[in-house]
Amino acid sequence: MAEDEVNIDKMLERVRLLIQKAEHPSTPPEEADACRSKADSLMLKYALDSAMLDASRPAAARMKPGRIEVDLGLHGDPIIYEIVLLGHYAAKHCRCKSIWIQSYFGVDTLRVYGYESDLRYFELLYTTLYLHMSRVLSPKIDPDKSLEENAYNFRNAGLNWIDIAKLYGWVRLPKAVCDMAYKGEAMFCNKDTGNIESIMAIWQYYRTAYYRAIRERGEESRDIPFGESGTPGYRKNAAKGYVSEIRTRLARARGERAAGTELVLKDRSEEIDKLITDMEGNIGPAHDNSDNVAYNQAAYDKGREHAMSADISPAGPAMGSSTAGALE
Repeated sequence: MAEDEVNIDKMLERVRLLIQKAEHPSTPPEEADACRSKADSLMLKYALDSAMLDASRPAAARMKPGRIEVDLGLHGDPIIYEIVLLGHYAAKHCRCKSIWIQSYFGVDTLRVYGYESDLRYFELLYTTLYLHMSRVLSPKIDPDKSLEENAYNFRNAGLNWIDIAKLYGWVRLPKAVCDMAYKGEAMFCNKDTGNIESIMAIWQYYRTAYYRAIRERGEESRDIPFGESGTPGYRKNAAKGYVSEIRTRLARARGERAAGTELVLKDRSEEIDKLITDMEGNIGPAHDNSDNVAYNQAAYDKGREHAMSADISPAGPAMGSSTAGALE
C-alpha cells in the first residue's frame, strides 16, 4: 500500500472517531460541535498539505484528479433532484465537482471529480447525510403522543386518511379476497392486530380523531390541495427543507475555514475543471423534471429541523445514461 494511501486511511480514521464522539448522546453540544469542526479542519489540512507537497514534485510526477460514480436511485423517484442536490453540495464542500447522469432506463448516478483524499471524504460525507435525510422522508407515529395528536400532525403534514391508516399498520386486502368474501367492498387488515375493517370504517376512525383534535384547539379543518396529499408530497417537501438547510450549514462551515485555503487549492480546482471538460464535453445545466408538488410547510419545516442535527464533517452499476446535467 502506498504511503499516501496509508496517510489518508489514518486521517480518515481520526475523522471517524471525532464524528462518533460528536454523535454520542452523552457528548455535550459544545464539545460535539468542536469535534465536527476538528474533523473538517483535519480534512482541509490534509488537502492543503497534499497540495503543497504535490506542487513541489516535477510536473510528470504530480497527482491527477480522478472520478467516482455514486448511485442516486431510480430515475423516476419524485425526490431524485433533491438527492442530486445533496450530493452536489457535499461534493462542493469536499472540494470536488459533480455531474448528474440521468438514466431513463434505471438508476441515476452522480459523477464526482476530485483528488483521492477529497473523493473519499465526499463518499463518507454524502453517505452520512443521505442516511440521515432518509429518516425524515416518511412521517412516523410519535409513541409519546395520543391518536388525536398524531392524526392532527399527519393531516397538517398533507396525509389523507388512508395514508394515516397505513402508518398504523392497515393494509388493503387483495381485490380477489374482497370480491369473494366481502361482496367487492374494499377491506383492510391490520398487520399488527389481525383485525379486518372496511375502508369507510378506517377512514371515519382517523378522520374522527383528527376532528377531536381540532375541536380541542378551536381550529378549522384543513383541506389538502390536490397534489399535496399523501406521502409523495410529504417526502418531496421534507427533502427540499432538508437539503436547503444542509446547503446553508455547509456554506457556513466553509466560510469558517482559514482564509487563503481556497487560493492554495486553486490549481487543483482548475485541474478538475479540465478533466471534466475532457471527459464530459459541453454539458447543460441540470433541471428538476419531477412533477409539480404543492408546497407543504409542515413537511418542509420538518426536513429543515432534522437537517440541523446532521453531522456535516464526516468521511465513507450505472445503466445506459442519456443525459448529463451540470450543477451550479
